[in-house]
Amino acid sequence: MSILLNAPGSGTAINPAMTGAQTNPVNAGAEQPVLQTINLTKYVDTPTGPLNIMNNVNLAVRSGEYVIIYGTSGSGKTTLINAIAGLDRPSAGSIIVGGRDIVKMSDRELSHYRMAALGIVYQDTNILNALSVLQNVEMPMTLAGMPEERRRPQALKMLEVFHLSHMANKMPSEISAGEKFRVALARALVNSPLILLIDSMIDYLDARTADDVMENIRFINEQTGLAIILTTNNPNFIHYPHKVVYMSGGQVSRVIENRPLRRSQ
Repeated sequence: MSILLNAPGSGTAINPAMTGAQTNPVNAGAEQPVLQTINLTKYVDTPTGPLNIMNNVNLAVRSGEYVIIYGTSGSGKTTLINAIAGLDRPSAGSIIVGGRDIVKMSDRELSHYRMAALGIVYQDTNILNALSVLQNVEMPMTLAGMPEERRRPQALKMLEVFHLSHMANKMPSEISAGEKFRVALARALVNSPLILLIDSMIDYLDARTADDVMENIRFINEQTGLAIILTTNNPNFIHYPHKVVYMSGGQVSRVIENRPLRRSQ
């Protein structure tokens, strides 16, 4: 049975089915990672020879796990996120999602993979200025060919989840940076992804807005069991997730487990 959960700071309810997560965040099969990178390497050619920007990165993310990838600018965290998203092909290694190596996928397969398996929030939110808030949230469903009579109620429900219903007809130029992030988050979740990727966006928000957003992200993870990977260079946020992966010089330098992943009863 699906349970409605109240989002912090609002009377709005979140239905776990809306975000594509399981009502039992972790089940007996959750020891198998929902995402695994194996010896992931990326290099670029330079006049003096190949330059490694990511080297032998091994990462495993379980269903329901919230992971922060922490590192300074140039540490390789965005390169890793782009590889997981299928936006930048690695030079070597594997990325296993749902039992398939996405490195071996064609461009067409990668496009379907991004639409079906991922929700992505980019550094600049990638909100389309020519579209209203509602139309932005509808966009993934529009691209998937869903008719308006089906996508409109779903988009409105997601706006309700993020306390944005009153902004549905506003344009991006009329809303704040924090509100744009919530629109981007609603859009990323509207197609019920397997994994949510958030790349450094939190680093560009003011401290109060960032704290509010981080609480919302943790709430979504804890109440729906969605696997989340977030990158940041801000050490103030590393207490939020289950696990922190530290990157430096394109490599994983250490992994810290903050708290255990909750098991279903």
